[in-house]
Amino acid sequence: MKDQWTKWIIRKSCRAYLPKKIAKRKNKMGFPAPFARWLREGTSREEIKEIIYAFGERDIVPKDVINQYYEAHINGETDFSSILFKFYSMELWLRSCKNCK
Repeated sequence: MKDQWTKWIIRKSCRAYLPKKIAKRKNKMGFPAPFARWLREGTSREEIKEIIYAFGERDIVPKDVINQYYEAHINGETDFSSILFKFYSMELWLRSCKNCK
């Protein structure tokens, strides 16, 4: 923050690329990733699948539960991308954590 402006460093570094209307905008907006689509058709879907299933090997969430969520999502039965993203993120975090098992 700087002088009541959030994301100051991002705003400053991107000002040459963003229209003023966006760069000066005060309301917050997220940057959602199309994870649901990436799981089904993205070029990295096999890598993402491996990471999600690796999380199942940690015995934090039962492997069969992860498989049920994954298969239901891939088959288009329901959108479980939110919980699958949590498994994916947790596995990546655990891989980077030096004191985690």
